[in-house]
Amino acid sequence: MKPLSTVTTFTPGVAGSFPYVMCLAVQADGKILVGGTFSALVGQVRSGLGRLNADGTLDYTFNPCAGGDYPYVVSLGVQANGQILVGGTFTLLAGQERSSLGRLNADGTLDTAFNPGASYPLLYALAVQADGKILAGGAFETLGPEGVGCFGIGRLNNTEAATQNLTCDGASVTWLRGGASPEVWRTAFDYSTNGTDWLSLGAGTRIPGGWQLGSLSVPLGATLRARGFVTGGELNGSSWLVESTTQVVPQTTPIILVNDGSFGFRNNQFGFNLAGLAGQTVVIEASTDLLNWIPLATNLFGPSPFYFCDPGSTNLPLSFYRGRLQ
Repeated sequence: MKPLSTVTTFTPGVAGSFPYVMCLAVQADGKILVGGTFSALVGQVRSGLGRLNADGTLDYTFNPCAGGDYPYVVSLGVQANGQILVGGTFTLLAGQERSSLGRLNADGTLDTAFNPGASYPLLYALAVQADGKILAGGAFETLGPEGVGCFGIGRLNNTEAATQNLTCDGASVTWLRGGASPEVWRTAFDYSTNGTDWLSLGAGTRIPGGWQLGSLSVPLGATLRARGFVTGGELNGSSWLVESTTQVVPQTTPIILVNDGSFGFRNNQFGFNLAGLAGQTVVIEASTDLLNWIPLATNLFGPSPFYFCDPGSTNLPLSFYRGRLQ
């Protein structure tokens, strides 16, 4: 294992009379939110809050600015829809009154529909639950537009629902996350055949709207589990996970996989993976008019999908393909 070392090319830096970074959050696009007590970030004016590109350079398009006597940002929370929860000791956010808690859109503009407020500008910790509800902790006595007595800890309903959908097509597992769901910084996928013992499938990779893991071989009837890891709270001092499960069900008909990276031309031949139930025999057919179908190959499904390619595809102006059970 390589020892830890400093990335010497990543040196954004903060400045000010009290220049501390108090919290960080990574967005789905790889950009890095930075909150703290600074007044400058990468040599540019940024009051308590700024955003870096993945390489450490400043994102000049993002400058919402915390304000007030103590314009400090102590906690951040990112939602799957890209919105950013900001907690701290400020009384202004993006030029408008916000008492220690506000929410920004992904472009840094203020979410004007979200203004719960706390009784004192002393909110230190934020966390987004799996259902989208927002936990807040600090030195406040009331929380929310109704001024409910909370005395240091409270929970807010979100203005949007949290959504997620975990699916498996036999060769890959996809976990789509949206709305007010908490953004996760990494994922892990497992499966179990008895609901107790879990075997790791590996880490997911980001796709638009969520995460995916391909090249799977999972027994039919097994339970799949997706886990996403979240970091937040005061000074990024807390971490937790959210999860979702689904069952791998038998496919009654063969499926041509279009999102596993194998669909398309390779070496001037068109091909794709097919998934089906082990023991099924499938006939791959082609047509140029969707009326007359010509059988090209016959295969027996094993435990994993198999790859088919048509060596004559480059000679056809238009081709359609299907798989049918023999």
